[in-house]
Amino acid sequence: MNKRIVLAFFTCMGLFAACTSDIVTIAEPTPCEIAGDVTYDNQIQTIIDTNCNDGSCHGGGAPGNYTTLAGMQDVITNGKFEERVFTLKDDPNMGMPPNYAQNSPMDLTDEELELLQCWADAGFPEN
Repeated sequence: MNKRIVLAFFTCMGLFAACTSDIVTIAEPTPCEIAGDVTYDNQIQTIIDTNCNDGSCHGGGAPGNYTTLAGMQDVITNGKFEERVFTLKDDPNMGMPPNYAQNSPMDLTDEELELLQCWADAGFPEN
């Protein structure tokens, strides 16, 4: 009878140990997974129009006309878009939008930055 108790004890301990090692982790979705397919036509054009195309900036006096994706191709291709929007975003003069912009917000929101990053990561799709 003692052998049965010892055997039952070790069997229970083995089962307990096996159950506690089954840890399930659920990865949180990335911002791009949450946003889905980010395209110029569906999300980005609104961000560009709100932050870049006021009368004194890229819809008017600043270099480049960002009223269309075609107008942005040079800065996308040469890397200036990512540099100015992401790398230099905290620079008040070089980051986009710059703090001196008169009719647009001084900074992009975290959500706008995430969408722009997803768009860049996807290769800047139009639609």
